[in-house]
Amino acid sequence: MVMVMHSVTENELLQTVLEMAEAMGYVVYHVFEQSHYAKRTVIGFPDLVMYRPFDFERGWRRRLIVMELKSQRGVLTEQQQDWLSCFSSFKIETYIVRPSDLDSLENLLK
Repeated sequence: MVMVMHSVTENELLQTVLEMAEAMGYVVYHVFEQSHYAKRTVIGFPDLVMYRPFDFERGWRRRLIVMELKSQRGVLTEQQQDWLSCFSSFKIETYIVRPSDLDSLENLLK
C-alpha cells in the first residue's frame, strides 16, 4: 500500500499498522475511542499493545511492543510520554510511529 505521507491520517496509519502486525502474528490490543471502554482507560495510555508468541517454524521470537501512533506533526502529550517511559523502564519495547515510518515498520515488527 502506497500512501502520500502528508495526507495519512492517524486512523489510516492505525489500520495499516493493525493489518501489518496481525499478518506478522501479533495479537493486538487497541481501545477504540468511540467505544464505551475508552472512557475507562487512563489518559495518555498508548494506542497499541502488541504481543507475539514464539514460533520456531516461522522464526518468530516472542515480543511485547507498546506503540503510540501520531500524525506526521502530532506531538506527544506529557501523559503519553510518561506511559511510554514507564513501559520502557520495564524493558518493554516502545515506539512512536508516524506515517513516515511506514517503510521501516515491517522490519521493526520482524
